[in-house]
Amino acid sequence: KAPPLPGTPTGVTATRGNASATVRWVAPTTGGAVTGYQVKVSTGGVQVGALRAAASTARSLVITGLRNGTTYSLQVRAVSAGGAGAFSAAASVRPLTTPSAPVIGTATSGVAGGTITARATWAAPASNGGTAITGYRVRALRMSSTGAVLGTTTSAVQPSTARALTMTLPVLGQYRFTVQAVNAVGSGALSARSNLVAGR
Repeated sequence: KAPPLPGTPTGVTATRGNASATVRWVAPTTGGAVTGYQVKVSTGGVQVGALRAAASTARSLVITGLRNGTTYSLQVRAVSAGGAGAFSAAASVRPLTTPSAPVIGTATSGVAGGTITARATWAAPASNGGTAITGYRVRALRMSSTGAVLGTTTSAVQPSTARALTMTLPVLGQYRFTVQAVNAVGSGALSARSNLVAGR
């Protein structure tokens, strides 16, 4: 007589990561003794890659190599000496991350007299992290003559369509700007520093 097939894992959940997801499950309580697990990754009803294997003692598995912004379905089945059992109900997950760094543009000095300002410009980052950019945050770095940062002034989050900001600065001096994009996950990487300009 062939060994019995294992039962079906239950309680399957998935948590998003950066181009990855962690799937968790509860071991079956019926059927043959479990010797391992297999996880199926699908998107749009099409399986992505080979089944991912996990040990019999595992209750979670990190799935890598996914595309940020794409929704995946993850299903788990148990394996016994008798073969593979049925796949579980699917858990849905959409990997996301923060945006990459914007491309810093040419900064310009402020106009002498009145409020102390300088102007930063930038271009959108190459990657939005898989979800829409919701805004940009600009930092003005007041620089010493030796290149040390003497102080930082941070803007409010600017609209997602913004590509420039004339920033009010606290004191006269030499400044460089950096910019970071923001999405639903959080704040992304800082851009390179801009050219040196006068806040005046």
